[in-house]
Amino acid sequence: MNRSVANFLIMYNFLFPKIDYSILHVFLMFFFIPMQMGCQPSLANNSIPLEEVEAKIVEWFKNTNLSWEEVDDKLETLGEQLVRQKGELSYANALLLHKRGVVYFKLRDYKTAIVFYQKALSLRKQLYVKTHHRELLPDIIRGHSNITGCYQYRKRPFEAIRSSQSAQAFINQYEPFEDIAKIVQQLQIYTARAYHSIGDLDNALNSYLAVRDIEIQKRYYDKDQKAIKMNTVRALTEVGGLLANELGQVNQGLLYLWEAEQILQNISKPNSDLLPELHHSLGVALMRKEDLVSAEWHLQQAIQLNQDLRRNRALVRNFNNLGIVQKLMKDYESAKQSLERARVIVIDSLQSREYLDLIYDNMGDVAYLQGNLRYSLVLDNKALTFFFPEFDPSRHTNPNLNQQLTNYRRGMEVSLSSLAATQSKLYNTPDSLKLALETYTLAIQLIDSIRQDFRPDASKESLVDRTKPIYEEAIELCWRLYDMTGEEQFLASAFNFSEGSRGIILYEAITNLHADFNLPEEIAASVRDLRLALHYHEGQLALALQSGNENAARIGELRSTVTAFRRQWDEMRDMLIHSYPAYNRYLSQATILGIEHIQNDLDVNTSVLEYFVGEHAIYAFVINKNERAAFYRWERPKELTVWVNDINHHIQNPTSEFFLPAYKLYELLFRPLENKLKERISLVPDDILGYISFDMLPLKMPDESPHINYLKFYQFETPYLISKYQINYQYSISLSQETHEGNSDYDLSFVGIAPEFSNSIQIHGIHLGALSGNKALVSNLAETYKPDALNLYENIKDSFTDNTGNCQILQLATHAVANDTSGELSFILLGPTSEDLLYAKELYGMSIPAELVILSSCQGAKGELNRGEGVISLARGFFYAGSQSVVPTLWSVKEDPTNQITGLFHRFLAKGMSKDEALRQAKLKFLDSITAANGEFAHPYFWASFIPIGNMKPLSAYQNKKSRDYLAGISFLSFMIIAWWFVRRRKRQYSLQNPN
Repeated sequence: MNRSVANFLIMYNFLFPKIDYSILHVFLMFFFIPMQMGCQPSLANNSIPLEEVEAKIVEWFKNTNLSWEEVDDKLETLGEQLVRQKGELSYANALLLHKRGVVYFKLRDYKTAIVFYQKALSLRKQLYVKTHHRELLPDIIRGHSNITGCYQYRKRPFEAIRSSQSAQAFINQYEPFEDIAKIVQQLQIYTARAYHSIGDLDNALNSYLAVRDIEIQKRYYDKDQKAIKMNTVRALTEVGGLLANELGQVNQGLLYLWEAEQILQNISKPNSDLLPELHHSLGVALMRKEDLVSAEWHLQQAIQLNQDLRRNRALVRNFNNLGIVQKLMKDYESAKQSLERARVIVIDSLQSREYLDLIYDNMGDVAYLQGNLRYSLVLDNKALTFFFPEFDPSRHTNPNLNQQLTNYRRGMEVSLSSLAATQSKLYNTPDSLKLALETYTLAIQLIDSIRQDFRPDASKESLVDRTKPIYEEAIELCWRLYDMTGEEQFLASAFNFSEGSRGIILYEAITNLHADFNLPEEIAASVRDLRLALHYHEGQLALALQSGNENAARIGELRSTVTAFRRQWDEMRDMLIHSYPAYNRYLSQATILGIEHIQNDLDVNTSVLEYFVGEHAIYAFVINKNERAAFYRWERPKELTVWVNDINHHIQNPTSEFFLPAYKLYELLFRPLENKLKERISLVPDDILGYISFDMLPLKMPDESPHINYLKFYQFETPYLISKYQINYQYSISLSQETHEGNSDYDLSFVGIAPEFSNSIQIHGIHLGALSGNKALVSNLAETYKPDALNLYENIKDSFTDNTGNCQILQLATHAVANDTSGELSFILLGPTSEDLLYAKELYGMSIPAELVILSSCQGAKGELNRGEGVISLARGFFYAGSQSVVPTLWSVKEDPTNQITGLFHRFLAKGMSKDEALRQAKLKFLDSITAANGEFAHPYFWASFIPIGNMKPLSAYQNKKSRDYLAGISFLSFMIIAWWFVRRRKRQYSLQNPN
């Protein structure tokens, strides 16, 4: 109620308490209410004053003689007049408050701008509730967008994301809209930048591309098509830079940048600030592509344009990256000049000092490369003072991560590693190298901290991949200290760095699955359902983007769905962490296992062999029980990648040409370690070694004859590693400990999956042959595991989750195809059509806590190589789903030998053997059964593809049976001993009683 009316009611009641209120009602109806009509929220009644207000605002904003402070004074004065005339709740007052927010945005007082934007937004929402005028909706969305932008500029990304989510919820509630395309585009750009600043690269990418989708789909009509295209160019420029510079997808990033360039060329008189940004992003992307000449040209174009526009902040970025390009071109003097120009602009022209850390870090790199190590040390320390305000380099100590840090942490780990590299090269005494090692340790602690803040896996994978060189530098320094002092602490540190660099994302995913056991069942079911939906839609989006067959509307819809599910997942995780302490404690318990802990869990016949493959060197760790661990280092051969590629190419033909590169790998990686290795090896490969089946590495070269008799070669004593060693594989030793946890109470002992492929088929352009023996295989295996066995032959995709959620052994006898460029899109074929594909990404959200999954199919262990995470494959997908161990194949295999080895494998499992022992014995039994008639089967192509990964314990059912048989044997033996003692005692008593 209006304040004047309220005051009149109070006064009337005081003066005439006994008068009938009906008289008052009549009086108000004919006197006060008409007086107050001008204050009611009606567009018709406010149209003239609102137009006058708009005209005044336009005039003031265009008047270049007025400062922004003077404009704000005029807006404030006019606002006071409007409140007196019409009350606070009017369209004109909401407009004035919004424009005051714009003024403070121009003044870069984002905190005050938010206050005015929020006041205007509140009034407009109240007006909409009262009037339901759709003309208000674009203004409400614009208010949300501006508030989001202010939070982003204030470096408050989480508030910006929450503001964006409120806006999106409003948009979803009131669609369809008109004339808001560019507003929604701007909102998505602000949102993308907020996600980008916290390292959430997945959601940043989706938000940027949503800007492009809005234009392509014509989802919201807007008459200002030029502005829409300009926003699209801005988003594509950001996307190209993000993909090329941070996600390592340089070619894809360049495609988006060239698309932006094409759009810009087709716009008459384009916005002048976009062209230099595009040149800058192209320069950085081409630098990543190592096209340094083109990169330098684009950056110089950006500098010229930004100098004309006097855009100092942009010039700092241009000169900084130009300095990096010139450094890579080894034009160190030009690099120093470019970096110095960037530094001078920051000091002379910018209020913020946020770029100085990067500039000093790059200047330090140039000094380091020129051999001026002392000056490099000074510059590196200067860079760190911007991250650590309390850090004093003169004390010759390291920064303290517990000190108050600046909000901007990205790049801090690079500055720390630069400092450590300089320290380790400048001084060569144990004490100085220990200080450098402490610096590397700080950098890696910081990487762990940043990674924990990241939510989607792609962001984490990008960080792990980008920072792996830091781990290599740290391990190299440990090697130097270990070689210099012989102290085991440096070996232990090197091993911890190696473990910390691999499989961390998978480790976290498995830890999350096990943490679900600490939740009430209803909550845990909701978590599983949400996780499954999220990963399913992420996979659908990735597939649509890769196929190129989906229309833009479908891609936009999927992108919006994925964003919504990710938001729900983040909210769910935050709620669980705060509401369930046991869940949170379990998550925080995930740690890297040290050497001593591993030795305690080892048996005397097992060795842990872990490799770390760096850009410059290869390192190996051998750990045995009750023995001192061993640490090895080799220079990385330039031919290493060629050797591995040749092995995989020639093994599948199959030809004898795989022997030479395979033997070279054996001589490099295995022969020097053999005196330390036990018969059983838990092997942790790294990088490109994840594509190798070590079983087939030859211990000797065969005869030079081009027609090798593989059967005869095998019949020599110990021709391959499999003849001498029992090898299983782990993503990391710390992860192997986590996969040992699992269910021991299963509804089904065995589930066999064998879809019918009576004829060859083609899926996504890939030819897949007929399978004739897969049904017979699973049928025979089911007989072994009766009565709790189930075979699926048809409509498998529909029932896959229901029937695999609680089985002990899952056998898939079907086709599978690896995707070397996007491992999460590797798939298993559960039927004859494209609708029957099960992607690795879908497995991430499922619950398949089987003790053993066997992929007697094609390429189950192959996939995309990520430097930190290893091979992103179908096998990895089953670990995401909670499986304890997986036996996949590394290449396409023939059906007959596959079925033979698989059948033998199950037979040995039933004897209570460990999984790796059972698989080795199955391969050896298969080889021993080969005769001269089928001698070609002795080629490793036919038997070496299977590799066992994960928990190698015997199956619990047979392990328990073995234990029961053992106890029964002990009991029987004990009984016999007691009976013998009793009989002997009776005989002795009898002899004493009857001496004759």
